[in-house]
Amino acid sequence: MAVIEVGITEFRADLRQWIDQVKSGEEIVLTERRTPIARITGINALPVIEQLERDGLIRGPRNKSRTKASGRKRVQVKGSVSEIITQQRN
Repeated sequence: MAVIEVGITEFRADLRQWIDQVKSGEEIVLTERRTPIARITGINALPVIEQLERDGLIRGPRNKSRTKASGRKRVQVKGSVSEIITQQRN
C-alpha cells in the first residue's frame, strides 16, 4: 500500500480521483503548506480479529471446537454478588 501526499487544493480539485485511489488501497496524507494534517484510508470490511490474524499479529485457537462445561456441577451461591464482594473485602 503506497502513501501519497496531496495538498488540500489539489485534493479538492480532483476529489473523485483521490477517493478512487483510496478505494483501490492507497493511503492519502493531506498536507497544508507541506505540513501533514490528515490521513485518509479505506475502510476494511474484515472484522478486527480476522484482520489481526491476517496481518500475523495474533493466531487463532489451535482447536476450533470449544469445550463445554456440561456434566460439571454448577457453583451454588447464597446471597447477592454485592454481599459476597463486601464479605471478601472485609
